[in-house]
Amino acid sequence: MSGLAQQEYFAGFGDPVHEAQACFRSLMEAMSRPGSIVEVDGPCEVPAPLSPVMASVALTLCDYETPIGLVGELRSDAVAGYLRFHTSAPVVDDLTEAAFVFLPNVSALPDLGTMRPGTASYPDKSATIVIDAGSFGTGLDVDLSGPGIETHVCFSATGLDAPFWRHAQANHERYPLGLDIIFCGPNAIAALPRSTKIEA
Repeated sequence: MSGLAQQEYFAGFGDPVHEAQACFRSLMEAMSRPGSIVEVDGPCEVPAPLSPVMASVALTLCDYETPIGLVGELRSDAVAGYLRFHTSAPVVDDLTEAAFVFLPNVSALPDLGTMRPGTASYPDKSATIVIDAGSFGTGLDVDLSGPGIETHVCFSATGLDAPFWRHAQANHERYPLGLDIIFCGPNAIAALPRSTKIEA
């Protein structure tokens, strides 16, 4: 099967406008309520190891003006071709150029300090990290606090270990610069904006 035929076989949204709108609302809810678990549906079939929820996030947020970085097992011709075909976003090798960086798991996490943190004038020009976090509610518990959280939220997800949370806390300390993080689980997402404080 040719590359183009394979990309056509893995369909995007069945109803692009309404499904993208629904996913965008879920993303906005997750970003405004850090640590909350928000339901998201995804395309039925996507090229492995891209998950349906990660695909839904990409199809909603990425376009020809948002370079994509793929890390680890996601750096495959099938995944890159699928994202190019459905979003028109360029896939870049240099993560410092990427607006969105997709990771298959936290063990593939690159140095967060090497990616776009935004600038003092344009902090919103930073990169967003999208991680396949497995299941929510398992792993090391942390307390999240800050904007969008009334007091604190207890949060955990598979594979998010102490080294990851140290990197995330260092990222928070750069605020208003730094990276926003989206966690993808089975049929759901959660978000960790750079403004969120993290405590063990």
